Amino acid sequence: MFVNKYYESDIKYTFEINRLFFRLLGLRLIIPLTSGKIVTSQNITIRPLPSMVYFIFFDVQRSPAYEIVFFLQSLTGVVRYTVTIASLGIVTLCVMHFCAQLDILITLINNFLNERQTEKLNKRLAIIVEHQIKTRNFLRLVQNATQYINLIEVVSSSMMICFAGYYTITEWENHNVIRLCSYTIGLLMLLFNIFIYCYLGEQVVEQEKKVALLVCTLEWYRLPVKNAKALIIIMANSNISLQLKAGKFIDLSLKTFGNVVKMAVTYLNLLRSFE
Repeated sequence: MFVNKYYESDIKYTFEINRLFFRLLGLRLIIPLTSGKIVTSQNITIRPLPSMVYFIFFDVQRSPAYEIVFFLQSLTGVVRYTVTIASLGIVTLCVMHFCAQLDILITLINNFLNERQTEKLNKRLAIIVEHQIKTRNFLRLVQNATQYINLIEVVSSSMMICFAGYYTITEWENHNVIRLCSYTIGLLMLLFNIFIYCYLGEQVVEQEKKVALLVCTLEWYRLPVKNAKALIIIMANSNISLQLKAGKFIDLSLKTFGNVVKMAVTYLNLLRSFE
């Protein structure tokens, strides 16, 4: 079971690297280079950049200023996406570690029930309580360390999904195949970006539900009365649910992902109604 979870996380992490590669290649290179030169009504030729900015002190359209700015903007894209991959890797690693620790906790609880010696029962119970407290403290630490990273990724991806959807519709009407493919890939990758964060949050919730269900259905009557009463501590901790959040107000779950998709579809329908 551990192998499957880690293999699954590796697949998603590899897919995220490919997603960022397509974003770098498509948004930062393909779209600006395939747009060609734009001639305005004032007969001014404009060469597009990866990011549209205004320069006051020099003319960015002249060589070699254009080439230098183009290279620097592409380089900043590499740095930005590298930081994004690193932050995703940290969140994924921490969540998978937390899920593995809860699996270990489930094993400890099952072994506790099968123990017959009273002296070892007390020792095993102390180990279970200590392991549960450490695991939950670890999740709180992960939440405090990654909540703003999650917030930036979820909010920025949600906004960019709306823009990517709008540009996809625009290029569809303009019959520009290259740019249409680039925006479509970008839209899918942005959706996957939010999905993977919500999926990690969903894994935390599902794993905690497994522990809570196991503790509530324990065969406590097989234990001595003193040890059975001590299980109240484990039950109380298990009923306090913890979740990964973006910031302190957006729960990371598949329900949140569904709300983001509905918001994006509503936004696109609103745009189509104004056309």
